[in-house]
Amino acid sequence: MHLQRKQIVIGLSAAVIIVCCLVFVHIPMNLKVRTLRSRQGVAELFIRQVEAQSGRLSQMAGQRDELSRQVEKYESSVPQGRNLGEFLQVIAALMDKYELKDQSVKPENEIAADRINCIPIDMHCRGKLARLFEFYKSLQSLDRLVRIEKLKLENDRELTGEVSMETRAIIFYRSRNQL
Repeated sequence: MHLQRKQIVIGLSAAVIIVCCLVFVHIPMNLKVRTLRSRQGVAELFIRQVEAQSGRLSQMAGQRDELSRQVEKYESSVPQGRNLGEFLQVIAALMDKYELKDQSVKPENEIAADRINCIPIDMHCRGKLARLFEFYKSLQSLDRLVRIEKLKLENDRELTGEVSMETRAIIFYRSRNQL
């Protein structure tokens, strides 16, 4: 019986050691491994998000550069000061270049705003449609920003192939005291 008792004590001791190893070593280590794997998954997800966003950084830098070019172009197309006489001379020269007849270019009262002012311009003339089209293409390629608000083309009554044009355009400028 003594031998049997020793075997029971050894068996119980082994069982206690195994239970202690499970409770105090294996289970906590298993929890730590799960926690670390979970954190690794979160870290990998974060890394993928950063990689995706860093790829967009170069795209956004390109967009920023394009916007900067557009702003520079815009600022150069809105001159400092009215320069109305110069603009009217350019319009008259373009109308002459495209052989437009019965020319009339009249500025209206300017409209002041916070940073940019504008001057409405009424233009009337007559000529071949192809010549009027070339005139508008030249207006579009001017260094100064010109917005066409209204355009009216009308065939002449005698059907000579000429078209009467009526246009309301807006030119913009920055006042000299707004630097």
